[in-house]
Amino acid sequence: GKIRRLEGFGEKSEKDILAGISMLKTAGKRRLLGDILPIARSIISQLENLREVQHADIAGSLRRRLETIGDIDILVISSKPEKVMDYFTKLDDVSQVTAKGKTRAAVILKAGMNCDLRVIKPESYGAALLYFTGNKDHNIAIRNIAIKLGYKLSEYGLFKVNKIIAGKTEKEVYGKLHLPYFEPEMR
Repeated sequence: GKIRRLEGFGEKSEKDILAGISMLKTAGKRRLLGDILPIARSIISQLENLREVQHADIAGSLRRRLETIGDIDILVISSKPEKVMDYFTKLDDVSQVTAKGKTRAAVILKAGMNCDLRVIKPESYGAALLYFTGNKDHNIAIRNIAIKLGYKLSEYGLFKVNKIIAGKTEKEVYGKLHLPYFEPEMR
């Protein structure tokens, strides 16, 4: 109650400072899968209600179903990414917007978890889902396989010189690399 007595501060400033301290204590910490999955599913559901969203998926460690989660990664297919960014950054779950561009936004949720959203073109969606699901070692291994086959693999697709040859689905990318589909939990 001491801050509200200072000149230029009030009860609202005091509440904002306490909320910020509370957020800092939880931000950056890994949280249990069971605590974060319902939050992510709620965000996905809200995004899928938006007319401009054709499809949305969870990516990252949450999609791999690790026991603890550091942040939430979400990928969306949309031909109107700026509308999706505006909608996402104004969700009730959002406490603070830390970055907002044409196809990527990063927020801190009221639950204290960082959440990133990327809007992807349909022809690159599978490659992006593969890339952003990870894990790092898996991504390096499949990029090396792509190089040995004369391809370049990125989150934008699998390329032969400058022509995309796969990218719509993860299975398509794995198939072109002569690999079976690996479930996210196995990556």
